[in-house]
Parts: sequence; structure tokens; C-alpha cells
Amino acid sequence: MRTPVAETRDWLPVLANDFSGTTLPPSCSAYDGPPAGQAASYYRPDEVQVSGGMLRLSLRRRDFADRPYTAGGVGCKGLAQRYGRYEYRARIAPVPGIDSFVALLPQEDSGTDATLVEIFAETGRPGSPAMARISNASEEQSIRRDVRDSPVDGFHEYRIDWSPSGLRVLIDKEVAFVDSNASGKYRWLGFAMTTGGQESGLPNQDDLPTEFLIDWLRIYTYEPGSPALGPTTASSQSLGGSPARSNSQGMPARATTSGRSVSTVLVTVAAGLVVCVGLGFLSLALGLPDRLRRRRPAHRA
Repeated sequence: MRTPVAETRDWLPVLANDFSGTTLPPSCSAYDGPPAGQAASYYRPDEVQVSGGMLRLSLRRRDFADRPYTAGGVGCKGLAQRYGRYEYRARIAPVPGIDSFVALLPQEDSGTDATLVEIFAETGRPGSPAMARISNASEEQSIRRDVRDSPVDGFHEYRIDWSPSGLRVLIDKEVAFVDSNASGKYRWLGFAMTTGGQESGLPNQDDLPTEFLIDWLRIYTYEPGSPALGPTTASSQSLGGSPARSNSQGMPARATTSGRSVSTVLVTVAAGLVVCVGLGFLSLALGLPDRLRRRRPAHRA
């Protein structure tokens, strides 16, 4: 049984995209190459499209680079950060034998410190039920949980909360996975689908091509003390305005708004308001006639 969860604070928006256009979000690009590990598919950019208000990742029977299937995948490497919240609404590929998944992956492309939310329409093993497989790896340990009552039909909302206190995954606003250990490395978000793995098996070719659909995506950065999140309307562009930049240590800077951090913008705006109000009062005081400034009120309490 998954547990309902209340909204929390400490998150600032970085990107909100409803895929209403025809291009990928800023700082995101299509995969082109073989997946890591065992797979019968090969990532190709032409298996990725933004159309009809959806990000569409497809998988089809097509020989490429000695593999019998091609598939779509997208990575937002330009939005790598340390800690964040990731929300998306998606429908997995409704075909047995395919692994539709979302991943948080470290910048150095190592096999460790990865978080995976994998949804199987049906595993390749006879009699196996549909399930979600959630795994989280950090410097300390790696744990995995199979969520047997996971929804696999239609669209569902998913959320990954990653903070210094740990990591949790929500499905339709209910907690499905919790781990008190969390990676402290800079990581980026990716969507993809594969086939031919040990768990997924292979699809029936008559069911192909098929699609993994993402309706909308929201990304937040971790900012302790931020106001609690209210309703968010997804837009068709990044709130950051530009890809995350690298600092002198080679790590990406925190998500920015027009080149400046969100907190810096807020401080600057607040300071400007204070200066404007002060100048307004000063101008008013200097402009009043002396007799009005010295006149006493006609009545006192």
C-alpha cells in the first residue's frame, strides 16, 4: 500500500514544459548510441519527436548496428544539479517486453549513483505481473524495490524528490519508494525505453511500433527555506532561459534565470523596491511646503 504525502517546501522551479511545440526543452537532447548493459535495441534520434502536445519516444523493429530494434531516449544533461524535484505525467509503452524508464544519472557517466524508475507493461517471464521497479544507488549503498501494484495502464503522475535527507518516489501522489541515502553528485534526468533485457524480454513484433509518451515535465532545484509550492501551470519553455553553466571546478552552476540564480534575482528585486520606496518618501518630504510639514493634526485620540 502506498502512502499519501503532503506538499513540502524548499523547491524552486527550473523548467516547466508541456511539449506544446515541436522541439525538445532547452538543455535536453536525443540519445544516439547503444544502451548500457544488455539490450537488443539501439538509441536513434529519429525515434524521438515532440508533437501533439507530447514528448514521444518510440521503439520499432529495425536493424541498426547489429541490433534488431531502435528506440528513443532523451537526456537533459544541461540541467544537471545536486538535489532536485522531478515531476512528470506519462504513459508507458503498453507492450509486453519493453522497459519504459526514467533515470537520474551522474555527469561522469559512471554505473553508480543512479536512480531508476522502470515500468514494465509485463515482464518477459511467463506469469509475471506488471510492475514498477525503483532502484537508488549512492556512495553508501544501492537498494531496489519492486512495486507490484503499480499502475501500468493510461497516464499517471510520477515524482522524484531528491534532497540531502534522502530520496523518495511518488506515483499518483502516493509514496512508492523511500531511501534515506541520497547521492551527493551532480545528476541529470533522462527518459528512455529499451528491450531485450533480462527482465523485459522481447516484444511481439506485431505490437510494434509503440510509444512511451510524456505529457509534461517539471524540474525544481533544492533551495532550503523556499515557500511551499502552489499549483504550477506548465509552459513550453525552460524557466532557466539558458542551460546550466559549469563553474571553475567543472560542475554545473545552479539553475539560472536569464543567467542569474533565482535567489539572486529575488534579492535584487527586493533591494530595488526598498530604494524606490525610500526615494519616494524623501522626495515627498522635500517637496512639501514647510507650513504643511509642521502643521499639527486637528484632532488627537
